[in-house]
Amino acid sequence: MNQYFCDELKCIFNELAKKKCRPRAYAAKNITVVCDEHSLAAYLAGYYTSVCNVENGGAVNIVAEGEWQNKELYDEINVEFSEKATLECFDNYEQYKENISADEGTVFYIANLQLEKYSDPAIFEKKKKNLAFWLESIKETKLNFVLIPIFNFKEPFPHGIAACSERELEAVTLYDSSFVQGKQVIELEDICRRHFTDDERKLKVVRFDTIFGPLVKDTSKLGFDSIIDELINDNRITFRRSDVFTYYTACYIRQAVSAVHCVSVKGRTGNIYNAANYRFTLHDIKNNLYKSFNYRKPEIVFDDSDGDLSNNNSYECLSNLKIKDLGWTIVTPLQEAIYRTALAMTADEYQAGFYVSIYQGKLERIKQVEMDIIKEIDRICKANGINYFLVGGSLLGGVRHKGFIPWDDDIDIGMLREDYNKFKKICPGELSDKMRYQSYSQEPQSHYIFEKIRLKETYFSTKFSNRFRDIENGIFVDVLVYDKTSNIKLLQKLHVKLIKIMSRVINVRWVNKPRKNIHYKATKLLLPVMRLIPFRVYHWCFEAVLRMFNWNKKSKYLIDGVGQNVGKGAFPISWFDEMTEIPYEDMTFSVPAKYDEYLRHWYGDRYMELLPISSRKSGHSLKRMDLGKYLFAETENLPSHINDHRGELYEKPLDE
Repeated sequence: MNQYFCDELKCIFNELAKKKCRPRAYAAKNITVVCDEHSLAAYLAGYYTSVCNVENGGAVNIVAEGEWQNKELYDEINVEFSEKATLECFDNYEQYKENISADEGTVFYIANLQLEKYSDPAIFEKKKKNLAFWLESIKETKLNFVLIPIFNFKEPFPHGIAACSERELEAVTLYDSSFVQGKQVIELEDICRRHFTDDERKLKVVRFDTIFGPLVKDTSKLGFDSIIDELINDNRITFRRSDVFTYYTACYIRQAVSAVHCVSVKGRTGNIYNAANYRFTLHDIKNNLYKSFNYRKPEIVFDDSDGDLSNNNSYECLSNLKIKDLGWTIVTPLQEAIYRTALAMTADEYQAGFYVSIYQGKLERIKQVEMDIIKEIDRICKANGINYFLVGGSLLGGVRHKGFIPWDDDIDIGMLREDYNKFKKICPGELSDKMRYQSYSQEPQSHYIFEKIRLKETYFSTKFSNRFRDIENGIFVDVLVYDKTSNIKLLQKLHVKLIKIMSRVINVRWVNKPRKNIHYKATKLLLPVMRLIPFRVYHWCFEAVLRMFNWNKKSKYLIDGVGQNVGKGAFPISWFDEMTEIPYEDMTFSVPAKYDEYLRHWYGDRYMELLPISSRKSGHSLKRMDLGKYLFAETENLPSHINDHRGELYEKPLDE
């Protein structure tokens, strides 16, 4: 399946799931999209087919009622979601009726009035008859019906009007008799009015003036095609004076599907809703394209041939106040929406840096600093005969990318218990003064359940760690331990359960607040007692639970007791009988010779495939990032203020 199309479907599914705006069971099991006139039809089909696939079955039907525009995408949807759901394609109503008999569900009827063919009155007349026929055909059923007209404004609004509400569209058509598409929208809605005879008829309308996004074809109003052609062919973007004065509204495809679904589920019967989640100028489009594709270093050209246009703002915008009252909101940032749309029109590879803007352009420098930390760890381990190996995402990055995963920001190494104990004894005394060995034994205020090597004079605070201002919070490398577990599956599960319980207990005691979930009442009751117990007791108990099977010399399994993958369960100790080396950035690291089995255990059989675009982002929720003198390699050894955790002004002046 096209990666951009597939990723948008995933984002739509997740966003609507978060809003708890799922279709009712009966409605989800029979969805019909009529008229394959716009890419929105394919996205609606893809979303509802994915819902049916999760909801244990259902059918989605596409009725072309004319030429097919998205047939290849429908074929791909069928392949991707064919496990429990079916997507059926029909040329017309007669073919549909021969095969489908549905009394409940939802019909989405698309009228893309932007198409050139509808400028022909005869063809539009056929469209009106077809809409009336569909409305008449469902008269005796309980089917919901949603009309989706898509159109463009012909001219900016007069008298400084900035947006057009639902009932105001008629006034615009009366004022400007040449606004044909607006009149066509009103005529289609009048057909709905004639068939809206009682309160039981669940009939609604969702209007769009422009929809854009990956694989969406009708974006000429926004000038995407010409701007992208200039960027790709000439590596140039031309800015004009008039770009900043004309305002448009448009809807990104992800929010367009969300709007249609939101109206079908929450919209009031017999109501019309305008859907537009952005208001912007042509300058905004070009500016965001330049920022997104700045790796190409495009030439900027200023064309002032359109003269002085100051104080000459014009608007071609839909008002979305009514639909927002249903809880429909903007989710996708404008730059991301424009970048995704443009990227699908080019042969360019996805740039990981776009989705990791949280690092403010410092991600590559962070990786360099982490490589300096791992080189120091490597020096100590080799000097003392301590074996370590890459684990987790770092091993995946080494195998798949020969270095960091492009959007990753940390390094994880692992050790077996014997080497781990040796490392804990030796490393703190041999570590560079620039770094800090972070563990409960070395830093009593820290209660992480695994070791970290942090770089002093930096901050890399996550949402969790930022609340603890009295510990070292710099850039880090994680050091994990793999302990033995039972050969009996039931005891393995018990071992994992106990580890999870103890790690949560330490976490609750450290945060010193009740958990915000189903355990809230229990933790609120227990915390006063927990505060009476010293932290050393918790850490001793946790270590005892981790090592409870290390006595068993016949054990054949290990667990990742301190990492995020503890829930994945046990894995064979034989994977670590032999080691091999793989390149990683400018170094080579030891990894299990059976790394393929290891990675399949953690990430599944398709671990070599890249994640969907929307998932290629930081695993950390950063609250503070400050590299200090390590911002540049050239300044890291120069004199600078020595960090004081209380605040910058507590630091001693350089002349003292």
